[in-house]
Amino acid sequence: MTDTISLGLYDEFRERHGAYIDHVAKVVDKGFDLNKQISSFHERLILICLGTIGLSITALTAFIPKIPGATFPRHTYIWYIVPAWILLFVSITYSRAVMGTLVLANSGLLEEWKTAAETYNIKQMWLCLIKLSSTAQGTVKTGDQERSASALFAELAERVNKCVPEVDHTKTSSVANRRVRRIKVQSTIAVASMQVGMILLCISAIKLFLSL
Repeated sequence: MTDTISLGLYDEFRERHGAYIDHVAKVVDKGFDLNKQISSFHERLILICLGTIGLSITALTAFIPKIPGATFPRHTYIWYIVPAWILLFVSITYSRAVMGTLVLANSGLLEEWKTAAETYNIKQMWLCLIKLSSTAQGTVKTGDQERSASALFAELAERVNKCVPEVDHTKTSSVANRRVRRIKVQSTIAVASMQVGMILLCISAIKLFLSL
C-alpha cells in the first residue's frame, strides 16, 4: 500500500513538473514573439527617420535655388529644420538602444529556459534514483567495500539533487523589471522624438513655401 501511494506521488510530481516546464516554454516563446514585434517596429521607425532625413535634404537642395537671397529664411533652418534632424537622430539612437535591450532580454529568457530544463532533467534523475533506493535490495560492491544498494542509490540521489541550479528569482525578476522599464522609456523617447521632428519639418516646409 505504501509503495502504491509513493508511486502515485512520484507520478503526480512528474506530471506537475512537466506541466510547469511546458508553461515556461510557452511563456518563453511568447516573450520571443513579443520582443520580435517590438524590434521590427523600431526597425521600421529607424527606416522612416532615415528616409525622412534623406527626403528633407533632397527637398532643401531643390528649394534653396528658388528662394531669393534677401528673403532667405535662416531662422527656419536654425529653429525648425536643424532641431528636426537632431530629434530624428535621437529617435534612431533610442530605437537602436531598444533593439539592444531586447537582445539582452532574449538572452535572459533563453537562460531561464535553460535553467528550467536542466532542473527538470536533474529532478527526473533524482526521482529515478529515489525509486531505486526504495525498491533495491541486497548489497553492491564499490571498490573493496560492500554497501547496501538502497543506501547507495539514496546517496546518489542526494548528490544529484545538489546539482540542481540555484536561481535567485528575486534578482532575476528585478533585472527583468528594469529591462521592461528601460524599454518603455527608450520606446517613448524614440516615438516622441520622431513625432516632434516630423512636426518641425512640416512647419519648416510651410514656411519655405510661403517664402517663395
